[in-house]
Amino acid sequence: MKDPLNILVVEDCVDDYDLLVRKLEQDKITVKSQRVEEEDDLIESLESNSFDIVISDNTLPKIDAKRALKVVRSLDQNIPFIIVSGTIPEKAAIESMYKGANDFLLKDNLSKLTPTVLREVKEARIRTEKIQVENKLLQSEQSFQSLAQSITDVFYALDTNLRVVYWNDAAHREFNIKKEDALGTLLYDLFPTFKHSRIHKEFIKGIREQKARYTTFKYSKIVDGIEFIEYYEGSIYPSTSGSSVILKKVTEQKLAEASLNKTNKELETLIYRLSHDIQGPLSSIMGLIGLGKMECNQHNVLDLFERQEEAARELNKTIKALMTISELKKEKLTPQIITFKSAVDNVINRLKFQPGFNHIQTMIDVDPSHEIVTDRTLVETILQQLIENSIKYRRVEGSALTIEAIKLNKCIYLTIYDNGMGIPLEQQNKVFSMFYRANENSKGPGLGLYLVRSSIDRLKGTIRMKSELGKGCRFDIILPDLQEQHAEHQAKAMG
Repeated sequence: MKDPLNILVVEDCVDDYDLLVRKLEQDKITVKSQRVEEEDDLIESLESNSFDIVISDNTLPKIDAKRALKVVRSLDQNIPFIIVSGTIPEKAAIESMYKGANDFLLKDNLSKLTPTVLREVKEARIRTEKIQVENKLLQSEQSFQSLAQSITDVFYALDTNLRVVYWNDAAHREFNIKKEDALGTLLYDLFPTFKHSRIHKEFIKGIREQKARYTTFKYSKIVDGIEFIEYYEGSIYPSTSGSSVILKKVTEQKLAEASLNKTNKELETLIYRLSHDIQGPLSSIMGLIGLGKMECNQHNVLDLFERQEEAARELNKTIKALMTISELKKEKLTPQIITFKSAVDNVINRLKFQPGFNHIQTMIDVDPSHEIVTDRTLVETILQQLIENSIKYRRVEGSALTIEAIKLNKCIYLTIYDNGMGIPLEQQNKVFSMFYRANENSKGPGLGLYLVRSSIDRLKGTIRMKSELGKGCRFDIILPDLQEQHAEHQAKAMG
């Protein structure tokens, strides 16, 4: 051993003490030693110093080995204690070892002293290290237990075979499975529906890739004879020794979401039915107004017909906008390859007979070769609503509209800007809301920009608006290529 051995010798004879020390030093053991003769000195030395080993004579005038051993063991259970005596009965030696002595040697045969001391010191140090490690593990486990129990969400841990090694109170409370019943049990015995399910794949993949996995699941439990479905979400955290799982109950959120979805579907159905039910009678009214205008030549009556027809047209626009919203909410995307220029041309052709179109100078800068995979109907809805607004809120004179589009990085960058009335700054954060009119003179339903934003959201695009009152509006739109959705759509069509 490189470090000096700190030895405490219980011995009244200085010569015998020197003999023991010299013997160890002759065997090239560096020694720091101290001699005591009485019990009080023994206690004081043990309390004020750290010794590697205690060597005691068997019989001393003021203290014997039996008493010295009892004192040492009352203060330190691990320090080695060796008895060295001129004569010691075998029965007494065995009894001393039974009570905690590590070994005994005879003074007339000290050849075994050095190997015995080295062995016992080494084993004591190993025991000390083991105790320290066990204490650290105990502290770590206690910290883990404290932390795990402080987690209010469900927390459990699994080994690599997916057996439960930890189960907190929240898990007991949520799943009505006691800790003693859960520990050591396979996860699939606790949750049979997990086996061969999506969750099973998430566990296996997480352990294989050593990456955290998000998971959701529902759990059926019976309380007072009534079955309840609870919903949970959380994460699986894999490690080399297994997995830890933290879950929180989201039943209320799920039920609220389901209720909201149901309400939305009912509203969509209501809009759809009302739009279609009103459109029929409205078409008849507009037809009758047209017939009345043809049959009547009186100026004042024709003026009334004109006003009725204008009101019917506005109502028709509202109905069509509501029908578009209804279709937008429930219809799935239909990605297809289109040339963006063709979509612009289609909208322009539909609007060229609209009142005011000829009073606005339109400039189009779109490369006819640029293609994109997208939903044509939604793209044309965006173009139509923005161009209609430019026509509707144009200047009296010198009004202009510019449409530019370029393809870059698989996206269409579309810019539409005009020099019309513009939108006041304080209203700009509201213009994409349903039924909001930024212009007090507007007769429309206030759904145009709402349709634009909804369509862009469906296409996973972005829109940014800049406007200044009296100077016009500018809309910058980015529409991504929906190539993946197009491939899925084709695969479904083929299969």
